[in-house]
Order: sequence, then C-alpha cells, then structure tokens
Amino acid sequence: MARIAGLSPAESFARRGWLSGQPADFRAAVLQRVRWLTLKPGVTVLHAGGDLGGAYGVLSGGVGMTTSNEFNGPVLGHIQRTGAWFGYGALLTGRKRIFGVRTMEPTVLAHLSLAAMTELRASVPEATLYFGAMGEYGVDLTRSVIADLLIRRADHRIAATLLRATGVLEGITPRTPEGFWINQADLGEMANASRNHVNVTLQRFASMGWLTLGYGRIAIDDISALSSFAASTDQVQ
Repeated sequence: MARIAGLSPAESFARRGWLSGQPADFRAAVLQRVRWLTLKPGVTVLHAGGDLGGAYGVLSGGVGMTTSNEFNGPVLGHIQRTGAWFGYGALLTGRKRIFGVRTMEPTVLAHLSLAAMTELRASVPEATLYFGAMGEYGVDLTRSVIADLLIRRADHRIAATLLRATGVLEGITPRTPEGFWINQADLGEMANASRNHVNVTLQRFASMGWLTLGYGRIAIDDISALSSFAASTDQVQ
C-alpha cells in the first residue's frame, strides 16, 4: 500500500483513532488481515439496516456518516477521516447496521472482514477487549456531535462543526492546497443550519482570513482563530 502524506499505513493508523490505542503487535495483526479499497467520491460503503460485514478504517480521504430515526433522516452527521474506524457494531452486538456511510472525496479504506475479526478473537486472547475499545471511540464521537449541536448560536455551531468534520484540531490536513472536500449543503446538514446561513457565515470567516473558500472546498487558514470563536460568545466584527 502506498504511503499517504509520507506515512506508511501502519504509521498513519498508529497516530490517530482506535487502532492507535492498541498494542503494536495487535495493530500489525489487524493490518496484515485488511483488504485495501480505493474509492471515488459518492460511493456507498454501508447501508443503514444492512447485514454484518466487518469494520473499516479510513487511511485517507473522508466518509460521511448518516443516520435516521422514525421522525427524520437519513441525515449527514459527521465526516470520518484518517485513523477513524466504523462498522464495528456488527461484531460487538450482532445487530444490523445503524449508520449509512458514503465517501465524500477520493478515499482509501482498510476493510477488516467479519471472518478476520472472528479469527483474531480466537487467536489473540485480548482481542475481544481491544475490539470492545472501538465502542469508546464511538461514544467520544457521539458526545462531540451532541455538544456541537447544542451550541445555540448558528455561527458558533457552524465553526465547531467545521473543525470537527475536518479533524484539523487532531492534526488532519487536506490532501491538496484547495482544502477539504466539504460543500455548504453538507456543512449545513451537519450543523443543523440553513445553506444560506452557512454561506453568509463562511463568507464572514473568509473575510477575517480564517479560511479560503473554493468550489466544494474549504481550506482552514487560521485554526486557532476559528477554534477560539467556536468556543466563545463573541461576535465576528
């Protein structure tokens, strides 16, 4: 597998996400068993309600997570990026998929099949504990999404959502200078804000020099200023 941003797959998964928190020998055992998928934007990886099929790790690019309930949906809630894993609930609970997943940009995924996960549980005594830790990362993500959506002011909520969906606070960088593949409609859906409100807010942020807007792209130029605004009650001047 080719290097991404100068890092090997093993190095990338050792830096962020569930696998980075597991012992090096188990991390190597997982990566020895994955199948690599190189996907174009707009490819459906998982359907909500789908059958079991193993877990996926994001090596590069981004995948959108959609969910729904009896009142609403499917709704885009978050974009998972390098180091993130998803689809593990099938192993832990045996239930059908509860999230839909689609690629938001050119993406490389590691697919660990259900058979490979089962084999690891049988051959590595601590594997069940290691796989169970995936759930904690899911809880952390859910907490972050809820916390962002509870921000009352839409412009602060948009800023917080943009930071979360790009992963820039965790060291994620876009693959090209044009920035991350996020359009205003998707950002509005994740931030529970109208497309018009997102457009006006992003233009204001751009005028402050915090980001650069392109066609379906957003480059964050001043992470510190944007994160300070997201965490404050100050208005953009």
